[in-house]
Amino acid sequence: MRVSGLERGTGNEHLRLNTLIQAMLEQESLDTLFSQEQGLQPLVQKRLQQIISLAFQEDIPEAKHEVHRTLFALYEQNVLPGGPGVAPNQYHPFLLDIRHRLEEAWERFELGRIQLRKDEVPSSPEAFVRYFRQRYANHPATRHKIFDFLETEAHREPFVRFFISDCTLNIRFYDLVALSLVGLHSQLRQELAQNFWDEMGHGTRENEHNNLFKRMLDYVGAQYDPGNFAESLGWQGLAGYNLFLRFGLHRKHFLRSIGNMAVSEMMDPANYAKLVKGCKRVGLTDEKALTYYLEHVSVDVAHGDGWIANVMLPMANQFPNHTCDILIGAEMRLNTCFDYYENLYSQLTHLA
Repeated sequence: MRVSGLERGTGNEHLRLNTLIQAMLEQESLDTLFSQEQGLQPLVQKRLQQIISLAFQEDIPEAKHEVHRTLFALYEQNVLPGGPGVAPNQYHPFLLDIRHRLEEAWERFELGRIQLRKDEVPSSPEAFVRYFRQRYANHPATRHKIFDFLETEAHREPFVRFFISDCTLNIRFYDLVALSLVGLHSQLRQELAQNFWDEMGHGTRENEHNNLFKRMLDYVGAQYDPGNFAESLGWQGLAGYNLFLRFGLHRKHFLRSIGNMAVSEMMDPANYAKLVKGCKRVGLTDEKALTYYLEHVSVDVAHGDGWIANVMLPMANQFPNHTCDILIGAEMRLNTCFDYYENLYSQLTHLA
C-alpha cells in the first residue's frame, strides 16, 4: 500500500509536513505502511526538524503555517464525529510524537513572547484577579483597530470576509466548551454548564450557537463547507484555534485553559458591539441573522464576569502557587488573537 504523494523519488524532502501527516492519518493501517515504506519515518522526522527551525528560529510565515496546519490535522482527530473506521490513527505513537514535538517547539516560542515574572504576581486570590484584569486591559488585542474599522469605515465585502475567517473557531466552540467540562472540579460546574447551555441555544436547536452562525453566513451569501472551513485561515488564525485544542486536550494545562477562555469571553462584548453597528451601517440590518453577534454582546458580559468570579477565583484559591498558569493561558490567547487581528486587518483594509 502506498500513500499518494509519498512515493520515493527526488524532491520528497520538500513535501509539506501537513501533507505527509494528513496522508498518514487516512491510512487504515499505518504500521503496514511503515513496513512497506521504510524510508517514510526518517523522511517525516527530517521535515519535522526543518520546519520547526524555519518556523520558530527563522520566523518564516510559510513554515508557521505548515506547523499549524499539521497540528490542526492532528487535533482534528479528537473532535471528529465518531463512527466505524473514524480516525484509525488517532493514538498512533509516531503521530503522537510528532504532535508532542510540534507542541513543545510552539510553546517555547509563545512563552518567549510573554513578559511575566512570578514575583510580580500577587499571592492573594482577590489581588490576583485585579492584576489579571489590569494585564488584560493593557494588552493591545483587547481594543484592536479592526473593530473600529468595521464599525466606521468598512463596506460590505470586508464583513463577509470577516465572518468567513471567524467561522472556524465559532462553529467549533461547542466542542471547545465540551472539552473544558471533562474532569471538571465540582465548584466550577455551574458556570461552565451555563456556558455550555448557552452554546446549546437553551435547548432549542435553531438557537444553538453554531446554527446561529451558519444563519449569519447564509444571510451574507457565504458558503459553509464543514470539511474545508480552515482553508481560508493563515497561520495566525490556525494558531488561535489550535491553542484551544492544545489546552483542552492536556489535563496539565487546565489552568491555562481557564485564562484562555476567560479573556475570550471578556473580549467579545465591546468588540462585537462595534461589529454590529458596522453591519447595520452597511445595510446588514436583519437582527435575526445577526443574533449570533447580538447574543455575544449581551451574554458574554455575564460570562466574562462569571469566569472570573466562579472559575478563576476558586482555582486561584485552590492553586495559589500556580496562578501564573492562568496568566500564561490568557497571554497566549491575547498574543495569538493580536496576530490574527493584525493579519486580518491587513486583508480587510485592502478590500476597502
